[in-house]
Amino acid sequence: MSDELDILLSVAARLEAAGIPYMVTGSMAANFYTTPRMTRDIDLVLELSEEDIHRVVRLFQDEYYIDRDMVQQAVRNRSMFNMIHSALVVKVDCVVRKDSEYRREEFGRRRPVAISGRRVFLVAPEDLILSKLDWAKESRSQTQLGDVRNLLRSVQGLDTAYLNHWAERLGLGALYREVSP
Repeated sequence: MSDELDILLSVAARLEAAGIPYMVTGSMAANFYTTPRMTRDIDLVLELSEEDIHRVVRLFQDEYYIDRDMVQQAVRNRSMFNMIHSALVVKVDCVVRKDSEYRREEFGRRRPVAISGRRVFLVAPEDLILSKLDWAKESRSQTQLGDVRNLLRSVQGLDTAYLNHWAERLGLGALYREVSP
């Protein structure tokens, strides 16, 4: 196993044991659904409240650099904080789930999958496509758009009605049509 995969499984197990809902997104999720590509970090969406701040810090402070003030700020602003594994120097980006209709829907659609025999919650492929389109909308990142094309080609049984609906609602319709086969 790679260091990143070891870290992912360890972080997921700790979050699960603590009862903190999460989902893997970004390149690690794309690697599950389609042709893997090199990634430099792990992206997670966490459902956190003010009451979870101390618990999250305590959960990871033994093996990770984690800044309590950054966690608190991320929870309050529904933004991002990161943790860095002290020995392996693998970065875990933790996005606090936003409270919009779409982000609640996306999180509710997360799915348990088996990775190396362990249960991990992963973003649904349709929502990963929408997130990658959103990340690429300003930058036109060829890496993100390439991931979207790979997902559209590789994942069987995509819910295209769901994709079309949310792409339009999120202002991503033109970009979605541009990259669709």
